[in-house]
Amino acid sequence: MLFWKSTSTNILNSRNLKAVIDNQIPALIIADFATRQESFNFSQTVLKKKTIAYEFGQPGSYLGVSLAHYRNSSKEKYFTKVKEAEEQRLEIIKQSFDPVARFFQYINQQTDYSISVANESTFGSYFAGIIRVISHGTDPHVDYAPTFTKGELIVGEISTQLAWNFYASSPEEGGETVVYNQPYTFSGINKTYEAYDTQLLEGCESYTFKPTVGSVVIFNTMNPHIVLPAAQKAKIPRIATGSFLGLLRPNQIIAWS
Repeated sequence: MLFWKSTSTNILNSRNLKAVIDNQIPALIIADFATRQESFNFSQTVLKKKTIAYEFGQPGSYLGVSLAHYRNSSKEKYFTKVKEAEEQRLEIIKQSFDPVARFFQYINQQTDYSISVANESTFGSYFAGIIRVISHGTDPHVDYAPTFTKGELIVGEISTQLAWNFYASSPEEGGETVVYNQPYTFSGINKTYEAYDTQLLEGCESYTFKPTVGSVVIFNTMNPHIVLPAAQKAKIPRIATGSFLGLLRPNQIIAWS
């Protein structure tokens, strides 16, 4: 059975980022990523927008575009949506701040990794910065782009996948993320969405974190993970924005949603 070397809260630096990539620790946190006012402005701007309901899994909604939603269809459809998604994201950050640009700045200044939005020579830039409103939780799942893009897109060539999320709003109770120490092993292409079998997680080491407004958490999405539902009495929605991070080459990270 695998065990993390540490399950304490870890700050962002080169050593700790490599440790998350290598699955030696479960997560990193940037505690003071945004002020309460910045977080409030961002969440309030999001709530004024008409979000898109998820097509699979537990009830939830989002703004932007997700490559995973095109896992079993032409990837060209995803790229036709990128411009519109980015324009909407720019509208939101004009009323608050730009979490994506700030996160890239943190990576560039506090680690020896480079980071850029993923790009295809044929289709152009990916979208990075999906906004999720998830108060009803998620299915347990693994995120690893090569399972449906290997041999087709640049994100299919990554060796490890992480996610970063900035929490603009968090329910009073519930809404935690649970990460299980059971890293996924790539065994071939599978373009069908499947929830992770919870029976495989029995007795597995896990790490739980409560979204804190203004913070960013980075974790390895090749580990099964789940978002727990907010308490029924909770009045504040769970609003987060972020992207996936893929290790393309040593010390080179690409981002996409």
